Amino acid sequence: MRKYVEVSKLTNEFLQGTLKRLEIDYENLNDVIVAVSYEDNHSSKIDYRLRINGLSSVNFLSHQCRDSYGKFSLKRDSKFENALTEYLVKS
Repeated sequence: MRKYVEVSKLTNEFLQGTLKRLEIDYENLNDVIVAVSYEDNHSSKIDYRLRINGLSSVNFLSHQCRDSYGKFSLKRDSKFENALTEYLVKS
C-alpha cells in the first residue's frame, strides 16, 4: 500500500493525474517493468510503462492515452521517470 500512495503522489505532481492502477512486474533480480495507469483532469485514461534495469537505468516503453477518439501516443516525462525510479530503487 505504501508504494501505491507514494507513486500516487508522484503521478499527481509530475503528470497532473490521479493514479488508478499500479503494476510492478519483477522480471529478475535486476529488471522491473512498471505500469502506471492514471486519469487526467479530462477523465482520459492514460497508461505509462517503463523498464528499470539494474539500480537506475530507465527504458521508456510507452505513454498512451485512451479516450473516445481512440488511442494515441504521448511524450515521455523524464522528470516523472527519474522520480519514480529513485523512489522504487530506495524502497
